Amino acid sequence: HDALPIDSREDILYFAKIYAKNLLKMKLFAESRGAKFFAVIQPEVGGRVQKTSFEKALYDQYTSNRSDVTPEFSTKYRIFVKEVLRIAKNDRVEIYDMSSDPEFNGYSEILFYDQVHLNQIGVELAAKLLIKNVKL
Repeated sequence: HDALPIDSREDILYFAKIYAKNLLKMKLFAESRGAKFFAVIQPEVGGRVQKTSFEKALYDQYTSNRSDVTPEFSTKYRIFVKEVLRIAKNDRVEIYDMSSDPEFNGYSEILFYDQVHLNQIGVELAAKLLIKNVKL
């Protein structure tokens, strides 16, 4: 099936608002059960600042061979994430944005095996960063 085209900034902000409000609902539900809620923004290979040569090739392959992943995807995703973080801050929803973490972005080894899924090294780094940054 074809992906829903999200072409305008207004579309991105609309979906970010829905997503952020769903995070708030999850937070309120968790707190009503005595649990703490914490969300994590998932990184994607196109947003990685220092891509390895493998990750650059992977990104180029995805953006040239798939209609749903264009070179603009990473830009749109960052707009989406920025808006989600802004709304979540106002709603007091705790979010760790791994995709913006300098330690994640500066890591010199290959972290992805496709557009959004981390390989073993990426998973180990993500676990380390979650332990370091998630305060429950």
